[in-house]
Amino acid sequence: MADITSIATTLGREAATKVRDFAVTNSQAKKAKDAAYTVIGLGVMGVQKLNVLAKSLQHKVDETIDTEGLSAAVSRSKADVTASVKRTATTVDTKVNEVIAMAEAVVAPLEAKLPEQAREVAAKVRSMGAVARAKVTEAITDEVVVAETPAEAATTEETKA
Repeated sequence: MADITSIATTLGREAATKVRDFAVTNSQAKKAKDAAYTVIGLGVMGVQKLNVLAKSLQHKVDETIDTEGLSAAVSRSKADVTASVKRTATTVDTKVNEVIAMAEAVVAPLEAKLPEQAREVAAKVRSMGAVARAKVTEAITDEVVVAETPAEAATTEETKA
């Protein structure tokens, strides 16, 4: 097997040498090679020009758009929306608590007529409901945190640098 591998390697090297020799001596091959290099060079120069143009356009956009003012306006809007959502959630929570109180007032007399096991289950359900309502109310009264958008995070990172 090693013999076949060495023969194949030798043949491959000889073929590569013959192709190189042919390319050096053949004028058509030289022209094709030069044309390929020219196309590649033009492609590289085109990419470089595009990069320069992109940086220039980014600079013009940065000059045209007041990114700091825009960020401040977004922050103010976020604060307004957060406050509005919190007010609405508090109002909804208050109304839900009122409805629950009314429902309990209606169900309480009926609950007294239930068998002992059913009353125990109803008491457990009521206590679980009270715990859940307390958690909802606590979540509403906690500070609402709005996640940063990816653009804001990038701006924050640039500001720190």
